[in-house]
Amino acid sequence: MALRIGKDFREKKVGMYDVTAINGLIDGISLIPFSNDLSVWKDDIASGLKKTPVLAVPETRFAGDFNRPRYHLLPAANWTNETHGLFHYRGKYHIFNQKNASSIFLGQINWGHFSSPDLIHWIEEQPALTPDTAYDKNGIWSGHAVINDDGIPQLIYTAGGDKMGVGIAFPKDTALIEWEKYAGNPVIAEKPAEYTRTDMRDQYVWKERDVWYMIIGFGIEKADMPHGALLLYKSADLKKWNFVHLLFEGNPEMDESGIFWEMPVFKKMGDKYVLLVNRVPHNGIPARCQYWIGDFKNEKFVPDSPIPQNLEVINRLLSPSVVETPEGDVAAIAIIPDEIGEKVTYEQGWAHLYSIPRKWQLKDGKLCQTPHPVMKQLREEQTVYAKRALTSAKPCIVSRGEHQLEIKATFYPGDAKRFGFTLCKNPDNSEYSMIYYDVEKRELVVDQTHSSLRAHIPLKIRKDHYRLDTTKPVEIRLFIDGSVVEGFINDEDAFTTRIFPLKENSTLLELFSDGNTTEVAADVWKLKDAKVKMNF
Repeated sequence: MALRIGKDFREKKVGMYDVTAINGLIDGISLIPFSNDLSVWKDDIASGLKKTPVLAVPETRFAGDFNRPRYHLLPAANWTNETHGLFHYRGKYHIFNQKNASSIFLGQINWGHFSSPDLIHWIEEQPALTPDTAYDKNGIWSGHAVINDDGIPQLIYTAGGDKMGVGIAFPKDTALIEWEKYAGNPVIAEKPAEYTRTDMRDQYVWKERDVWYMIIGFGIEKADMPHGALLLYKSADLKKWNFVHLLFEGNPEMDESGIFWEMPVFKKMGDKYVLLVNRVPHNGIPARCQYWIGDFKNEKFVPDSPIPQNLEVINRLLSPSVVETPEGDVAAIAIIPDEIGEKVTYEQGWAHLYSIPRKWQLKDGKLCQTPHPVMKQLREEQTVYAKRALTSAKPCIVSRGEHQLEIKATFYPGDAKRFGFTLCKNPDNSEYSMIYYDVEKRELVVDQTHSSLRAHIPLKIRKDHYRLDTTKPVEIRLFIDGSVVEGFINDEDAFTTRIFPLKENSTLLELFSDGNTTEVAADVWKLKDAKVKMNF
């Protein structure tokens, strides 16, 4: 006789995942006796109910997964998506995320919650919000968080009900562990009446003088040219919101900004504003994070140039969350998707992660990104490679067996047509990836056509136009952490990729050039772990 508990008799799947089983706690069980045989089941169940459940994912689960990052932020297991609501309160940073704790697909979304004293050592707290009311029953989607006029953190989120609206929530305690939804939710019930598109999502909230403003990702449905836009609302108390107009809208024929915008950021830096959006994928054109620099005039955004800039040279990182630190820096953390097959994701038991904290600075109309200085806390052993010749016949090997590294390489290109890195390389050359600059084509290239022997791993080349002055030294810094690689060029530009080799010893890291007069110097650090701990 089989006893099935917490499983629907009907079958329903999202991709390969069964979504008719409970993955969690059952509050109570009632048994209807059909025979005396159930007495054994009753005793066993009663015994089990006396035990204290342990919900934490044990570290042993991923002990052998060398591709799983060890100093990047990511949940204990399963699916995660965008971060949002990064803020600092009472000596701690808090950040929230799209979380499916039950499976590894985009669905059953809650607001996950992490806290940290320094942006690199994180604790995963219990989920802050779950979809348990009529107005958000289909998902607690992305949003923002601010410290309100009473000095209390306030969450602002996309409420996915029969209509897309906006909800808010407040903490029950100063530790910000438990949150309570506002009784007056939804504070915005649906999209403005004058527009036809019904979905709106992802809030960003800020204050100008005595007025709170909110923008929401949106799209304008026009037969000749659908395009992305941002709805603008304002409020005196963060509870009652009035629609004003569109803050800004795109022109895809000119700016390639797509048909719908997600995860906006509107951050004042100095005397200028940075408006950042994520265009959604459409007609084979992938999602991308783009930004404009400009001014906020008459409750409109006025860009200095109609053409946006890309946040990254190589398109991989998306949806940054930003915070002004107590030291006055602007720090950002964003999602770095896996982009691997469903079967591989199922086998590894987790999907996606977040970037290291980055420092943003506005220089000459450009948003410059560097690793945040707190990353130096993780440095351990340092190896210095003094300036030396670098030719096609003589690459410089700087690491042979590490999965967690920071490298700062200064190239003196000389006559090189290509120079850069060969990484995640196996001694028998069966797996390797290349990151290099093509001087003649003026392109940054990430070549992963030989990156993995695993099935269902995309093997492709990503590249984009990028102008470098190779008559001067070129500094490139890489942060390698299992499957994730983040790069920074000349303390200005950034790029990101993911690499999933099959073999654990695919760790060889070389500097290379195809020229005869290239030189290079490098510093390499082993980096300590900063594994996320669970608090529930």
